[in-house]
Amino acid sequence: MEFGGKLTPGFHLRVDLGGEELIVCSVWAYARRPAVQVQFQYLRDHPPYDDDRLRLSTLRSLDRLLDAPLLADKAERRPTIPLLPHLASDGQRDLFRQIIEEIIDNLRGV
Repeated sequence: MEFGGKLTPGFHLRVDLGGEELIVCSVWAYARRPAVQVQFQYLRDHPPYDDDRLRLSTLRSLDRLLDAPLLADKAERRPTIPLLPHLASDGQRDLFRQIIEEIIDNLRGV
């Protein structure tokens, strides 16, 4: 994990893929609405997330945290999920953690 942010404080969760680091998600301390972004735009360059269907399936998993589904084109970009209220409960955070762990396991071929 790395802390940083040129304009907005935040941190990034990175995974090592044989010497190459890939950002999986970023948490941003936006003043009005802190949020997490899942970095599909970077994931799509790495198997198995070069498969549109897997990115879309993962996006649909993230929908379980939200009141309204994310648009399908977000599987190509960086969907933003506000921390409150979407990750306020233990159950929501556990679900998000499971989704991120699955992404990492898929990237590592576990």
